[in-house]
Amino acid sequence: MSPSHLSHAIELDFCVGDPSLPRGPQGYACKDPTKVTTDDFVYTGFRGEKTPNNVFGNNVTLAFSDVFPAFNGLGISMARLDFAVGGVIQYIPIVRRKFLFWLKPCFTSKSMLAKLRLLHLFSLNGANPALQLTPTALFAGNLPADIAQKITLFNKAPSPTKEEHLRWELGKGAWSRATTKVVEGDFVDCVVAAKEYSANNDTKKKKTNKGVSSDFCVGDPSLPRGPQGYACKDPAKVTTDYFVYTGFRGEKTPNNVFGNNVTLAFSNVFPAFNGLGISMARLDFVVGGVIPIHSHRTSEVLILVKGSIIAGFIDTNNTAYYNRLEIGDVMVFPQAMVHFQINVGKTPATAYVSLNGANPALQLTPTSLFAGNLPANIAQKITLLSRKEVMQMQRIFGAA
Repeated sequence: MSPSHLSHAIELDFCVGDPSLPRGPQGYACKDPTKVTTDDFVYTGFRGEKTPNNVFGNNVTLAFSDVFPAFNGLGISMARLDFAVGGVIQYIPIVRRKFLFWLKPCFTSKSMLAKLRLLHLFSLNGANPALQLTPTALFAGNLPADIAQKITLFNKAPSPTKEEHLRWELGKGAWSRATTKVVEGDFVDCVVAAKEYSANNDTKKKKTNKGVSSDFCVGDPSLPRGPQGYACKDPAKVTTDYFVYTGFRGEKTPNNVFGNNVTLAFSNVFPAFNGLGISMARLDFVVGGVIPIHSHRTSEVLILVKGSIIAGFIDTNNTAYYNRLEIGDVMVFPQAMVHFQINVGKTPATAYVSLNGANPALQLTPTSLFAGNLPANIAQKITLLSRKEVMQMQRIFGAA
């Protein structure tokens, strides 16, 4: 293959989806890069008030690739959740994208959607896809009953009529008795049924669970780190506290030459991220503060929660994509692209970022060049700065 053909085979810096074209297994076909603008990388759908208006007292605003095509191919997405007082995000009963178990009123573990009754063989894209049964997850474990009731809406719906019961018995309803065993009753019956199922299958699980990966791998930083993360902490010693990070609380005072404060929630400080391929950071700016040009090994998505900033990135064709963001706006920065943020408002600014890697790294271009052990004469040659300018930069970072 000639070099010219090889260059066409290299992946693009980004692939903004084109929903008008057919969708493939990995996402939409790419929009013509020459027609891509900064606006394609900014999503404004999170702005303003969102009024919860459903039975669960919530409003979910999705920013998936179909409405924010810049996410296409990056392996990330976002959503905004708004709650009324007492509102909940109800349980979403799925088994790793394959089967849907919906509890109404309550079904045993053998329940299956009637339209899938002919499906006997299946394949899942993972060596350990796991199986999570919603009945046992809700009613056989340590979830408090009052929380279970709120997130399932049990006992809030009107009781079935005699006609509805008859339709169930005759198999003429949405579920067929041939494929579904109904457990009569409400919330209490479901708890009893789930606990019975869990108890009956406990011995079987103990016999077959050897060698199977855990549902999570909370990292143990006291043990050696491997290429994919830390070794797992003993699950028997893991509590809810390990899955909560409080480091973003309170005021953060920028106190460096850039006028920023970056609070990282990577796997080394939040071990629950270990092995999950995600991480977060909080960015705080004084007026005029900046996050200087930098890069990560991963893609990044930013949401502004305070102030006004200019954010952007530069692709490998040296094209800059930048825009002014207001509160609630989201911008995405494709993997490995150098990017930046500047507070251009009249008040301090705060943003949160999410990255699709547990340890995405952070490489600041200015500090890489002038705060380390790179000799001044080399820095001068590779930056085209004068020796005086290089030494000035080194003094700023304490390297001279």
